[in-house]
Amino acid sequence: MAVPSLRFKGFNTEWEVRKLGQLMTITSASRVHKEQWTESGIPFFRSSDVVASFKGTENTKAYISEDLYKDLIKKSGRTKKNDLLVTGGGSIGIPFLIKDDQPLYFKDADLLWLKNADEINGYFLYSYFTTELFRRYLKSIAHIGTIAHYTVVQAQNTPIRLPSLPEQRKIADFLSAVDEKIRLLTEKKQKLETYKKGVMQKLFPKQGQTNPELRFKRPDGTAFPDWEEKRLGDLCADISYGMNASARPYDGENGYLRITDIDDKSRRLMKEGLTSPDDDLEEDYLLQESDILFARTGASTGKSYIYKLSDGKLYFAGFLIRCRLKTGDPDFIYQQTLTSRFEKWVGVMSMRSGQPGINSKEYASFKVDYPCLEEQQMISQFLKKLDAQRMNIDQAIDKMKDFKKGLLQQMFV
Repeated sequence: MAVPSLRFKGFNTEWEVRKLGQLMTITSASRVHKEQWTESGIPFFRSSDVVASFKGTENTKAYISEDLYKDLIKKSGRTKKNDLLVTGGGSIGIPFLIKDDQPLYFKDADLLWLKNADEINGYFLYSYFTTELFRRYLKSIAHIGTIAHYTVVQAQNTPIRLPSLPEQRKIADFLSAVDEKIRLLTEKKQKLETYKKGVMQKLFPKQGQTNPELRFKRPDGTAFPDWEEKRLGDLCADISYGMNASARPYDGENGYLRITDIDDKSRRLMKEGLTSPDDDLEEDYLLQESDILFARTGASTGKSYIYKLSDGKLYFAGFLIRCRLKTGDPDFIYQQTLTSRFEKWVGVMSMRSGQPGINSKEYASFKVDYPCLEEQQMISQFLKKLDAQRMNIDQAIDKMKDFKKGLLQQMFV
């Protein structure tokens, strides 16, 4: 029988195969030119807005005037609660569920409009578009054109297996509760990141100032000495490039550490268990505890990473520059590579030629704010606790997303 492996009690009928075009009208919007966009008014959605919403990120908003909106809906109608917008170009097949009847318009061609006639629960339909089942369907029709676009006709012909509306509601309510937990965890993470960003602005001196706004004190309550300013190169025993790619071909599993192995936001390894081979490579390229690495060229220029032994035995590649400190607290120095001041410095230094890049001598010239070692350690311990909290939330989000992925595989056919 065409039934899922995981069902709620009381439901045992077979699911019915239908095509979306049999259940609802699928169309697009009337043309809106970019010069008609405004800075306020009626929200105007593009593919980037739908993708950002799906990922839980922010996107620069666009709007149209209320007068234009009134003219447009006379031609195409207006969106309503439980309708779906689906990306038809770029990252195709990404859904956005319209949750209320508030005015909203969207870009023609880029987005498909599924006018839900209430034969399908809105959240159930939205969830279907997030399943591997649907993604496999998209791949299966790749021979129709280039599949750079998901068209109205393809959407109309998209098959979906449906249970009764009561069962749809049960599934939708359960999945929406899981999504709400993910949303709350993501919100908690964003608040923590905002807090850390704000506190770092107070923990490090502003431009032209010697000391920061917020200072730690010794256990006896006395003040620490004034801060100094030092060049990164003066603090390092070694600043050097990684090994050439020809020394060890990268097979996707083992090998040397590349900048693409490091997550842009968390600055941790993208994949656990990435370990360099045990056979002999030059020891000069073997990372040691608390080595700080920088990307030296390309779009990733300025991205930093601090190595921990718990990340595994790793050698580092040629597009990375290693800074091995001889003095100072490595975590404190590393935290300064996450500040807006460092980001601005990278922006200036990396664009002085046609190809973005910063070499080892230039990294060595970066000016580091430098208090006494005891205050450095107090600051780095405080910031590491915040980073650990964020990592715990990340793990909780990943766990919840994996749980939802498993549910989608078992609750849809």
